[in-house]
Amino acid sequence: MRKLLLLSLVLILSLTALSAGDRAEFVNLGFSPDGNYFMFGFYGYDSQIHKSYAEIYTVDVARNLFVPKGVSKGTYDYTVVPGQSVEGALFSLLEDNASVRTSYSIQYLETGRPIYIRIDDNPESPDNLATEENPGMNNLEFNDFVNGDHYVLTLDQTREEGTPVSSTFALDLTVTSSDGLSQTYSVGHPNYKRSNVEKYNIDRVLIGPDNRSVIIIIAKFYDNGNIRYMVETVKLK
Repeated sequence: MRKLLLLSLVLILSLTALSAGDRAEFVNLGFSPDGNYFMFGFYGYDSQIHKSYAEIYTVDVARNLFVPKGVSKGTYDYTVVPGQSVEGALFSLLEDNASVRTSYSIQYLETGRPIYIRIDDNPESPDNLATEENPGMNNLEFNDFVNGDHYVLTLDQTREEGTPVSSTFALDLTVTSSDGLSQTYSVGHPNYKRSNVEKYNIDRVLIGPDNRSVIIIIAKFYDNGNIRYMVETVKLK
């Protein structure tokens, strides 16, 4: 009886968490050796449609745009039980994207270097989201200790109330080299409205194998509680 009650409690907590939205698992799938292209994906379980899902994107870093056929999405029938992962959804989708990966010479082991990682005990807490009232995560300063470069990264976001809610954001990046020379970049599409997205957070920043390809990974917080990922990219001069 005690084991039955414990199992019932675990299932109730799992279903409660799923009904409140799910946080996708981000996966760095690698760069091309020259750093010109980057592939990433994420996967999870959608409790609203009772299916596992995966999405894969391949990006032209210099253009900050998806390559042709660089967006792929899939959903899969899968019964969630406590303690199991749905990463098989990503593996299945990767098989369908083998030709894209080959075309752009994406190497799974060529994952670049993280130069900023957001560390937080509770990433979903409203206190940790970038808002006008709490701009802490809007303005970041960090160093690339390998190259000696100093980064200042600012995320400026706006939200429009309505049905559905929509939001936009823009990024300003200033990189100062060890010899004191600075370059400033405007990254992203500030006029592009994303429906159902309430807020954004800078999750991490990578630099590619060429030491010039910068990948800014953004977490998108939806109004139904789901968290998904996107990237903005820039090629340093």
